Amino acid sequence: MAPLITDHFLTGNPVEIDGLESAAVVSRCDFYGLDFKDLARRAEPAPVPLASARVGITLSYPLSQAPAHVRLLWNRFSKTLWAVNVVVFDGAGGFRKTVTRVGANNTVEWNAGVRKAPPDVQVIPAKVTPRPVFEASLISLAFLLLAGAALTFRAACSRVDRGTAMGAIVLLCCSWSARNSDVGRLTVPVGPRPPIKDETAHAVFAALHADLYAAFQYRTESDVYDALAFSTSGDVLQATYLNIVEGLKMEEQGGAVARVREVEILDGTRGELTGQRRSKELPAGFAYRCRWNVAGTVEHWGHIHARTNQFEADFHVESVGGNWKVTHLAVVDSRRLQFSTGVRDLSETVDTSL
Repeated sequence: MAPLITDHFLTGNPVEIDGLESAAVVSRCDFYGLDFKDLARRAEPAPVPLASARVGITLSYPLSQAPAHVRLLWNRFSKTLWAVNVVVFDGAGGFRKTVTRVGANNTVEWNAGVRKAPPDVQVIPAKVTPRPVFEASLISLAFLLLAGAALTFRAACSRVDRGTAMGAIVLLCCSWSARNSDVGRLTVPVGPRPPIKDETAHAVFAALHADLYAAFQYRTESDVYDALAFSTSGDVLQATYLNIVEGLKMEEQGGAVARVREVEILDGTRGELTGQRRSKELPAGFAYRCRWNVAGTVEHWGHIHARTNQFEADFHVESVGGNWKVTHLAVVDSRRLQFSTGVRDLSETVDTSL
């Protein structure tokens, strides 16, 4: 039965995308009884009476880029089916239309209009207080060392006379005079870097965390990776991507990745980086433990599955190339707070039927 149904639709209802006819791919063809409510889920195999059976078929049209114009010609009417209700959801409200086999009213057309641009993900410059340093002129140091060497040598020979003392004073005066010379200056760190203030760490982390999830509003995986590169270092970019994707998967919907609707940071605590994390290549940064909620949705056939998850993770934020980036992410706890299924409200669409 399923091959006959899929062939019936594959050989009809031609679809043109940007002026070119597009071939359909059958994603699903399922049979349901009248008591089955969530058509997005796979029904368990069971006998279904023909008189009360329903069929759900999903046809997809793979695209390399977002379309500008789509035209559907519905020609799969029957002796008993003279009209079909069509609902289009496009992220901007959509529309609904009744197509019929009479009156040349069996065409549905959609135009792209103005799309919401993806979020602007940018680097966050790392404004770091430098370590305290000792600066001196090499010429000044040379005079100072020469004076010290002369006094030490004469003292060892028990010959520290007036001439030696005068000579040492002259060398010390020369050293003092040359202390600000720009020739051969020596800079030596003399202390640890001042710790990053809590308010600065909170602000930096909040911006990076927002960028991590904003990256997933892009359409293609390559664009998501490019956006994540603004807020993560190369070594952990893929791990960060996989961590976030895993947190967005809905097991209830066969592992479908939810669309992020809302991210809320609940609390966060700044810590210090220690040990190997403080390397010469990444000289400034801080540790951060954060707890946050993510609300996401998956939609199938007009059913909206909403879920809110809570996560807790340890992050390392460090200065990489002069910009703040996440260099480590380890999830320490995750839990589901809420899951619900609703039906899309058709009142949000515009009726374009004649």
